[in-house]
Amino acid sequence: TVLAYIKDLLNRSSLRGYIETNKISHKFKFSSDWANYIVKSLVCDGNLILSNGKVELRGQSDNLDEKSKENIESIKKIIKNSQQQIIAIKDLHKKCSLNPKIIKELIFYMSKKREIHSINGNILVSSDSFNNIVSSLNNHFLINETLSVSEFKDITGLTRKNAIPILEYLDKNNFTKRSGAERLKGEYSFE
Repeated sequence: TVLAYIKDLLNRSSLRGYIETNKISHKFKFSSDWANYIVKSLVCDGNLILSNGKVELRGQSDNLDEKSKENIESIKKIIKNSQQQIIAIKDLHKKCSLNPKIIKELIFYMSKKREIHSINGNILVSSDSFNNIVSSLNNHFLINETLSVSEFKDITGLTRKNAIPILEYLDKNNFTKRSGAERLKGEYSFE
């Protein structure tokens, strides 16, 4: 059954914690409408949670095995020891002895838990470093209306290589709003 398939798949990958509805329609060769109908029925029955096309088991715990916990700590240590706690994923692959697929799953899990921020799929920023960036933005916007790329680089100490994707991430998440070459304070509350 569909529910058994979802449970089996999610139990085999405790890191991801969800399955996309299109994977269900592909597996069972259902139309997307039919797969959505079945999933919504399972949601109504109290078995599943549906959010943005992602299906989770209701009450599923995030218990990790010891190896996954060790691997997460290893990744956290690599990020923490990187300049400004920011690292390119390709550099993480070089510094970490784990299989790239496992790294990808661990990054997803850590992002979901808000331990790191994955910027455009290429850069990882620790939550501490991200919070420092947001705090710097808050201080900047207390006395300034706009923010240029060079000002952002100056207040964060980032290189242009990291500053641009992080600014785009901040725009996407409403911390800032792009207006031409500059940024305005976004709708996100800094308080």
